[in-house]
Amino acid sequence: MKKLDKFDMVICGVGGQGVLTVAGIVARAALVEGYNIKAAELHGLAMRFGALETHLRFGNNIHSPLIKSGEADLIISLEPVEAVRASRYSNNDTNYVFDQKEFIPNVVHREKKKYPGVKEVVKTLKEFSPKGKVFDIPASDLARKEFGNVVAANIVLLGKAVGEGLLPLKKQSIFKAMEQVLPSKFLEPNKKIFEVGFKLK
Repeated sequence: MKKLDKFDMVICGVGGQGVLTVAGIVARAALVEGYNIKAAELHGLAMRFGALETHLRFGNNIHSPLIKSGEADLIISLEPVEAVRASRYSNNDTNYVFDQKEFIPNVVHREKKKYPGVKEVVKTLKEFSPKGKVFDIPASDLARKEFGNVVAANIVLLGKAVGEGLLPLKKQSIFKAMEQVLPSKFLEPNKKIFEVGFKLK
């Protein structure tokens, strides 16, 4: 299988959702497959409920960790509106996988503003990326059902991205990466929840 020259992805959400965990797993999996990898946490806002965005670039010859506007191949978002916020990196062919569960900021409640629904988010993303695929997944609900905790929603989304072929890494490489990144007691449960996303239709 021919190796990619370059693959650019953005993983976004809010602090506490596991954005950095997914980024670590993908980075390790890319290394397992022999790619060069560059990563950057944009803004550094990993505080709980603060917006967080991570750039991951892997391929045969990667120099910069930052993705330029319009150059993302894939955007995985753990929150719907954060997917829209990251759409500045999209182009006509960018693919999206995002969780349907909303994390509505207090200011929206306080100022009684309307927060976009999932259908509105999907419509907006398709306008930004008319040739790309957009998957809105009930990842938090599936994680709660299968894992007992919404914190595993990030792994559901990762499984969906790999299962759909949107993230060009092998499942076996993801599992090897999990062994390096996750505590041993969480390894098997996370492999199972990954399979839920991987097989999701």
